[in-house]
Amino acid sequence: MKLITIGNSSVGKTALIMRYFDGVFSHSAIPTMSVVTKYHTLNVLDKNVRLQVYDTAGQEKFKVLTANYYREAAGVLIVYDCTDIESF
Repeated sequence: MKLITIGNSSVGKTALIMRYFDGVFSHSAIPTMSVVTKYHTLNVLDKNVRLQVYDTAGQEKFKVLTANYYREAAGVLIVYDCTDIESF
């Protein structure tokens, strides 16, 4: 199952993914360049499901590249900064 994260730069997409996959939370992260993929296997109703999460870059210059990852995605995690209305 393919999931992608989208949102403006510096809203916390990578921090959320690091928390889920690695169990750590960092207040500072290096900006993602293009796309980073993480994999995890889940057991859903006694079936193994391979989860692919694509952490996309939020910088405007990468929008053309990250749009290619939207195809065949089973879901999208939209991330925004609730203290910055412009990020929504």
